[in-house]
Amino acid sequence: MEGVGPKGEARLLCGVDGDVHVSVLARRAATWARAAESLLGQANIAGVLFSDGKHDPVVVGKAAIVLDRAAGASARGPASPGRDASVNDRAEGGAEFWQSADAFAQASDAGNRALRQLVSDAVGPAPGRVVELFAGAGNFTRDLARVAESVFAVEWSSSAVACGRRNVAAAGGGARVGWQTGTVLQARRALAGQTPQVVVVDPPRTGLEPRDLAAVAELSPERIVYVSCDPMTLARDLARLATLGYGGREATPLDLMPQTFHVETVAVLERARS
Repeated sequence: MEGVGPKGEARLLCGVDGDVHVSVLARRAATWARAAESLLGQANIAGVLFSDGKHDPVVVGKAAIVLDRAAGASARGPASPGRDASVNDRAEGGAEFWQSADAFAQASDAGNRALRQLVSDAVGPAPGRVVELFAGAGNFTRDLARVAESVFAVEWSSSAVACGRRNVAAAGGGARVGWQTGTVLQARRALAGQTPQVVVVDPPRTGLEPRDLAAVAELSPERIVYVSCDPMTLARDLARLATLGYGGREATPLDLMPQTFHVETVAVLERARS
């Protein structure tokens, strides 16, 4: 595109109906946006989101697309043959899950359902008050909202938060979920004086910064559910959490990308009893 620098990062997200959403992270995002109108409609591109990482994104076309649709509902006919309806799918009653390309999404729909089930099992049937960090577009939040007394969901991306609100409301849990656009440290300040029973964290591959681990421990939950996609950073962070009073109870791996070193793991930690 004329007038646009050569450096940047692009992400593509394909929805259940064949729509494609594009996210571009680069300097001069507004310049990219002005040049992007010609992309709409090509190769099923329904929307393009531009961000410089510092300001709210500029959106051309759709701000998000339907990434998944629970079993039993489809804009283009019945659910796909061979797709099993999980407990979570049945509870959603055909809800659509919206997402933008700047938020992380699992590549495998079946694998994501298995991961959601592991997280639900780790949290338990009656977790009380839950804090979810790196909540994204509400992938786990929709399940947490069905069993928790309340959920405080934190996510840095404003576009992901917008999708999360929509997704959780569609799944019937909007009244029990509060959202904050921000960081772990900002969430810790917002929750001053409050003690959740469970904290769920799903950080990027780099794991949690030491100050973020300290902030999680300062919340003093009874249980931490840590979702990781990198065994090395998970091991590092579990060792640090041990020094902060949290011991590992169990860890369940899930190989969503066979023949690679990327392994999802759901680890459960509990606060040491004094």
